[in-house]
Amino acid sequence: MYEYLVERIYRNLPKVFKPVKVNNKQILGEIVYNVLLHIPREIKKKYGLTNYLMLFKYAEIFSDKHFNELKGKDSITVVKFVINNLDKIRKYYNEKVNEDYKENIKILEEIENVLNRKIEINTYTVKDEFLYNLKIKLMELVKYEYVVKNEMKEAFNKVPEFPVRVDKNKIIDMFLKTKDHSLLTVRIVIDKPFRTYCPICKFFVNGSEYLYYKAFPDDYYAYWFANLVKHYRHEHIKYYDLTWRYYCYAEKNKEYMKCKNHDEYKIIVNNRAKRQIIRAIVKDDNLSVTGKINLIKAVFKLQHNDEKTIELANKMIKKLQKT
Repeated sequence: MYEYLVERIYRNLPKVFKPVKVNNKQILGEIVYNVLLHIPREIKKKYGLTNYLMLFKYAEIFSDKHFNELKGKDSITVVKFVINNLDKIRKYYNEKVNEDYKENIKILEEIENVLNRKIEINTYTVKDEFLYNLKIKLMELVKYEYVVKNEMKEAFNKVPEFPVRVDKNKIIDMFLKTKDHSLLTVRIVIDKPFRTYCPICKFFVNGSEYLYYKAFPDDYYAYWFANLVKHYRHEHIKYYDLTWRYYCYAEKNKEYMKCKNHDEYKIIVNNRAKRQIIRAIVKDDNLSVTGKINLIKAVFKLQHNDEKTIELANKMIKKLQKT
């Protein structure tokens, strides 16, 4: 039974470990992990090794204990050694847990004192697993503080959640190192953001480098409105892109076929977008009256406005000015 088990497990090892000499703890740990992974279930159950999520940790602790003995040995020797010492694996793990438990308690108490709050977490585990779970708990405490400036400040009654990429893992690492709880509040300055708020979607949408840096570098409201037109044209309707990409679709589009060229059709679609955006701006509660007026006025900075768009813009501006 013993020889059969050794042969079976060795046969199932990844080819990279056959044959290989153990020259560092990483290689030894990976071999031990693969041995534990391929042990029959009934043997795992006998030695309390049924938790697959913990197999790598068992292997890591076992490798730390026996690296000096197994250094320079080949993988078949490691397989035999692990099988002969299966009864020690959980013992080593429990010893490690007992060793780390007091330190885990100390770390948790220090964090709770800094934050002045209790954190529900299992401390009876190995230290690195405890720290991993602690980081997840602390990530839930990270908050965003929005600082709105200039055009953004006057444009909104309430700024919707602003999309921002924050490396929470890095923030938590710094917090654990310094114990400075202010790090858990991320200050986000919103001042002429590249992404623009869409009153139809109710969130900030992708910007345009051409419009931001070249077309309207000094007029944020004009950039904002122009970007919304582009966004509407490509995201809120499908027929424009389908007409532009596929001639078979364009042939069925009567409005497109009446136009002299694609640019003429684009002007028609853009004006339709402008009017829909203006209506959405007026209805949006997140935008202030000042923001609504300035954003609608920005339509006049854009090219090729038709009579309907100009009439609607003037009408809505007058209506807002009365309020």
